[in-house]
Amino acid sequence: MQKQIQKYFDQAKDTYKQEAHIQKIVARECLQFVSKNHFDWVLEIGAGGGLLTEAATSRLKSKYYVAIDLSLAMLKTIQKKDLIQIQADGERLPFKPESFDLLLSSSTMQWYQKGVHSIAENLKFLKKNGQFALAFFVRGTFRELAYASEVTGFGSVYPLDAARTYIDFFSRLNINFDASQKTYTIYYPSVRDFLQSHKKTGARYTRQKKALSKKRYLDFCKIYTRTFGERGKIPVTYEVLYLWGKV
Repeated sequence: MQKQIQKYFDQAKDTYKQEAHIQKIVARECLQFVSKNHFDWVLEIGAGGGLLTEAATSRLKSKYYVAIDLSLAMLKTIQKKDLIQIQADGERLPFKPESFDLLLSSSTMQWYQKGVHSIAENLKFLKKNGQFALAFFVRGTFRELAYASEVTGFGSVYPLDAARTYIDFFSRLNINFDASQKTYTIYYPSVRDFLQSHKKTGARYTRQKKALSKKRYLDFCKIYTRTFGERGKIPVTYEVLYLWGKV
């Protein structure tokens, strides 16, 4: 799974920033939950593309900013000085516990195989009173696509956990945190435009493989447009969970 995800993001290294519309919004929102402006050690998980990295390094001051990502190709697109770039898996961090003062991550942790359990493990790399600000997609994202796919048999949607799963789990941890779920809708001229844009972000892995055919594709576009189309455009819904606090 991780190798396939890495492959898709490697392929999108030259097109990600241009097409990552929702990811840009979420990165900016995520950063708003950081309450201080100076940290000694900062860790960003899933930095490829640099949307959150660039915003964070412009706003925050730090002695060391460590950016990790599965995709080395994506990491290399980040043009920032004084940045420690490491190709690594967020679920297998190569650091000692209690090494960082701030943990950041945006549009990444939904890919975790162990879900909320791996996020809880990530928090162990924060020092006492260390802060975290996280944002990731949850169930309800691509609801239109999921419906059209189910009806026509074309395509599939990556299975996401519900926001409540994360919130309930965090509530059982001995940490101070807040949570906020937000719904965003991005409009595209057509289903074809959306699918092409989505492919160029690299976020293509779904765990499922379905037989594709031109007829199914055309039926998919027709059902999606007929059911959800608005004034000549089609909507794409994203559900994002923000978690922030201190350990």
